[in-house]
Amino acid sequence: MKTNILALSLTLAASLLVACGGGGDARSPDRPSPKLDTSSLRIDFPLGNQLAGTGSNKIPVRMLALQTDGVEINLGPELNVTADTQWSLSGAPASLALASLADEVRDAGQLRNVLDILSTVRLASTDTVKNLNIIGRYTFQGEEFRREAPFTIVPPVTSGNKYISGQTVIAFNPSNSTASTTENYQLLQNLQNLPGVTENSTVNATFCTDNNSIFTFGPTQTPDSGAVAPATISNPFTSSNQTQVAVTIRAIEKGVTCGDTDNEVVIATKIVNIIPATVSSLAVCAVANPATDVCGTSNNQLFFNEQYLSDCKGLDNTTVKLPAAQRLQLVAQLTYTNPQNPNQTPFTTYQCSGPGVLAWSASPTAIFSEGPNETDGDASLISQQEYEALPVASRTSVATGTYTNDIGTVQETTISDSLNLQLVDAEVSAVTIVRNDGVTPPNGTDTIFLDVFNNGIDYTAMCTFIDFDSTETIACPAAFVNWEVDEPTILNVNPAQTSNNTTVSPVKDTAGSGNVILKATYTGGLSNISATRTINANNDDVVELHLYQASNANSPDDISIDEFSCVGRTDLVGTLADGETYIRGNQQFRAFVLLESGVNTMTPEFLANPTAAESPLIEVTDREKLIFTSVPGYWSGNASAAPSCVSSLPIPGIDALPGADQLPGLDQIPGFDQIPGLDQLPGLPATSSTPAASFSGETKGSLESRGLLRLSTVCVQAFIDSDSDGFTEGDVVAEEGSTVLVLPVVNDDLLTFSNDLCETLEPVLTLGGNFPGLEGPGLVLPLVYTISTIADPILSALATNDDGGALPVEGIIQALITGNFSAIDPNFPDSPVGGLGQVTGGLIEGIAAVPGLRPVLDALDACVVSPLTSGLGTVLDALLGFNPGAIADLANISFDDCQSVFGEFPIPAP
Repeated sequence: MKTNILALSLTLAASLLVACGGGGDARSPDRPSPKLDTSSLRIDFPLGNQLAGTGSNKIPVRMLALQTDGVEINLGPELNVTADTQWSLSGAPASLALASLADEVRDAGQLRNVLDILSTVRLASTDTVKNLNIIGRYTFQGEEFRREAPFTIVPPVTSGNKYISGQTVIAFNPSNSTASTTENYQLLQNLQNLPGVTENSTVNATFCTDNNSIFTFGPTQTPDSGAVAPATISNPFTSSNQTQVAVTIRAIEKGVTCGDTDNEVVIATKIVNIIPATVSSLAVCAVANPATDVCGTSNNQLFFNEQYLSDCKGLDNTTVKLPAAQRLQLVAQLTYTNPQNPNQTPFTTYQCSGPGVLAWSASPTAIFSEGPNETDGDASLISQQEYEALPVASRTSVATGTYTNDIGTVQETTISDSLNLQLVDAEVSAVTIVRNDGVTPPNGTDTIFLDVFNNGIDYTAMCTFIDFDSTETIACPAAFVNWEVDEPTILNVNPAQTSNNTTVSPVKDTAGSGNVILKATYTGGLSNISATRTINANNDDVVELHLYQASNANSPDDISIDEFSCVGRTDLVGTLADGETYIRGNQQFRAFVLLESGVNTMTPEFLANPTAAESPLIEVTDREKLIFTSVPGYWSGNASAAPSCVSSLPIPGIDALPGADQLPGLDQIPGFDQIPGLDQLPGLPATSSTPAASFSGETKGSLESRGLLRLSTVCVQAFIDSDSDGFTEGDVVAEEGSTVLVLPVVNDDLLTFSNDLCETLEPVLTLGGNFPGLEGPGLVLPLVYTISTIADPILSALATNDDGGALPVEGIIQALITGNFSAIDPNFPDSPVGGLGQVTGGLIEGIAAVPGLRPVLDALDACVVSPLTSGLGTVLDALLGFNPGAIADLANISFDDCQSVFGEFPIPAP
């Protein structure tokens, strides 16, 4: 329950000021206390008025009103009277059947009281938008006031893959060996045309873990915030064992038992790291007029959205100025360290709430009309009139956050931090408009594409108050901000009134273009104050779409076009920094477009560096209609007449591999003709229905490994879903694709093996694929993919063998190298072409008396740089029939030499 201390503060203030002879002018403190202003009653949709028609989604609505003292109107903060309002829906009967109202009003934290509008029927993606109205009737002093507002039910169109949402790092005090905690996880999927909206599919899945001894899931629960899968996690650490633990959780189809490898269909996976650490320090900051998503619900806690970290004041000072009549959110910066290992790298999280462990308080409380809530840390500050009535000495408060480690145990410790809050005048002196994504275009003009993207831009109106420094701003109070554009037939704003945030979007089927002026007006002061921002409404056609990969974790802004990488790599192929031997479970991809207006300025240099100054390439990674895909297989590249993803799953026999006849030299691969159809291999577990890596819904463009024990290749592409119906004719497809090798890692042994394997395989996997004009998968990558069709289901079966036993790591390594999977389990088949070790060892180091290709690899660059490219076909055809007698002559190889050293001697099959 919110703490209402308005009456107490007013009484105190009034008594003091009357004693001092308060006057009777427009700001007189001895005027009557403010009360609800019925003329300002409004229905508010804090998360937007578009309801996803999934049958399970909902949107909140509330009734708000400003205050008046009989002399002044528009006194804040706004009052929430949702609980005292009578609510109903209106509209066509067919549409009314698709929605209903929640039985009760709920306390939604920083949103305060809300009523939920529920989607009751799942619409088809091809259905039309349904229009309804919600009606609120509020009675004040015996008179009923009616308000009505429209909302829409939008057919759901899914975007990307389903993903598991929840904590990825869980910390335990290594000294508290009996500790445990409960974390909630959800299976979500993003929806197109509904930014920030997800569909919760948790109730339709079963959640499993690869380590039941410390991480177990209980029955799915359905609280007001949405269905969750609760997991109980036990402390795995002791004083002598503090090795971090990585647990893979997975969501599978409901009705299937975890570990039933014959029927288990994996929907999504997530790696959760359990680390030895405890909160060692806390720092408090405060956000004025927080956005609705500043604190996101996760695991029964409210975690601060770090997108708004720059708005959280107080981390770098001890006093924060806050204008009267604003909303307030307190946030705790928590730093975790290992008390038994001072050299362990600390990590930081930001929380608004932590049930039972994080508590908020403030003293004195005269500056607050509501709160701070001791659990959620949200509050309201007194109105401008009440601020004027408070003596200067009473316009401060000390807000305190307290965190308790290991509560209820002998290890319990309490950490706290305080922040001085200084109430100042609420009069606004200036307004600015900022983009929510933080982007500042170099020419000061934003761009909205009117073509296939049809995306908008989110903006916030920021206010400078008269007691602020001229460079200091906070989000304006929402009740006093209105938005408009000067070309409403080209762009529109939503919402247009009483909101400090708005989205500017193209008008459907608009024929206009050019510069449009966005205007935000603050109406709550002595006079209106406005700000403008220029937006270029661009109707250029997309000419080209290009796919890039980000470099290593130390240089994430370095990107390049690369047709091969390993998931788990720290960087792109060939640029692994010294000492970086760990495996990362993701690879970041980015997409850029060339528009028609930029064709004349496009150069190869810009293609190599799309972020360079004056580059006509525009990044569209985060555009809603830009879709990344990953499928089992590999990228054919220019080795195919029509570059595409080549996949052999499912296949009746390996000789039916699509595109095999277009790949040069494929029939020369040792043992290729010995491979039977996969359906002829007895004992082979069912191949996973999901690719070994897929794109996470949480981070756009991030390719995530689907489990720790996977070995396969996936083909990555990108396209623009111009009509929101998936990949169809007419969509713009990226000119490049990429093959990503997914490597197994479960502990240090396999980690080292995986990393070394990726480093070793790169030049061989792409052998024959890096020549100008004939880029592609090379000669060996299809073979590795073939081996993976045998190895991957075996590894997947081992990873889902959820009996708590130790995985046969040494046997896995040997099987991957030799192809002898029957050594792990006699029911598993062996690879008819050997293992990856034989492929790489045979080709690089040689087999028996037959020398390998390492000298060729060392000298290959000398061949490629020659301007003579006509002989490349000869080089390609001869690579696997290399003449061992000429290897010694390769030290000073020239392009002519490259042709003379190849003979007809084949490398024997393993």
